[in-house]
Amino acid sequence: MRRWPLLHVLWALCLAVVLATAAGIEVALGLAPTYAILIGVGVGASVAGALGWWLAGRVSAPLNHWSAAADSASREPLELHAPPTVILELHRLGGSLRALSQSLQRALTALLDERTRTQAILGSMAEGVIALDADHRILVMNPAAAGHFSVDAAAAQELYLCAF
Repeated sequence: MRRWPLLHVLWALCLAVVLATAAGIEVALGLAPTYAILIGVGVGASVAGALGWWLAGRVSAPLNHWSAAADSASREPLELHAPPTVILELHRLGGSLRALSQSLQRALTALLDERTRTQAILGSMAEGVIALDADHRILVMNPAAAGHFSVDAAAAQELYLCAF
């Protein structure tokens, strides 16, 4: 079964309104066919405008909701909650965004687990460990190294190694 896009149905409806209005006016008022067609076009344009305004609202409302959901997902926790929609394309977009959100949440959880494990390993080492970037700024300093330099490990981050 072929699914007719909503826009095609609306255009067919507007054309039917124009033709029916023109034929009705021509018969009822006895006007010339040209005037009847012009009045029919005016009525059809009005109907098309009203349907377009209605359709724009039907499409933009879910998009505005998805935009708000994406904005809220930029904060923790990373979850998207948006209502289902009858517009097939927006329904698919919603499913894709929910899957992306879940995938990002899993990756973030794995990254935080790895960070916790790395901090535990560095914290338990008896040797001092300092990780530097290319400019010789301290990225990570474990407690043993901090004790050697008599500084707080967190406060030493982003400082240059030559400052000690």
